[in-house]
Amino acid sequence: MTPAGPAPSPHKGTTHSDASPGALEPPRRLTFRNLSEVMPEVDRLCRGHRTLRRWTLGQIGRHLANGFHGSIDGFDLSRHRIKRTLFRRLLIAYTLRWGIPERYTVDPGIEPQEPVETETGVRELREALDRYRRHTGPLKPHPLFGEMPRPLWDRIHCIHCAHHLRFVVPDEGTGAPAADQSSSS
Repeated sequence: MTPAGPAPSPHKGTTHSDASPGALEPPRRLTFRNLSEVMPEVDRLCRGHRTLRRWTLGQIGRHLANGFHGSIDGFDLSRHRIKRTLFRRLLIAYTLRWGIPERYTVDPGIEPQEPVETETGVRELREALDRYRRHTGPLKPHPLFGEMPRPLWDRIHCIHCAHHLRFVVPDEGTGAPAADQSSSS
């Protein structure tokens, strides 16, 4: 169920480059129940879309791919030490309930710094998601949430994907949504 209005955010961080101050159209509501719903939605967006913020679908694909790779290879953990130590459980609970606040950056190192062709970003996302699914070893700590079991990592990745893909609106006639768009992550 969608909460009425935005919740106050316990997150304080770097502003995303995908937030355009003049953008008036709110993002769409998008939820992924599991990771198998992500690529069908991305494929649908590839048939026609428009973006509501500065990042292109290609840049979003690369950013999400970097997130999947980071959960296997590791992230820069130098930021958020105090939050990770003192507020980890609160921040996880907030994110699971309300999603990721707009314009919040956990690791600037995984943000796209240059233009990315849609096909390239989508291919990188598909390959990263496949790699993540095949990975059977331990996962690295999240920069903000620390050590997490695989099912929680899966949920956080679903929330992260929905957070960014909600800023990409499919053109009319591109098929039924692959994911439930009735509630927000």
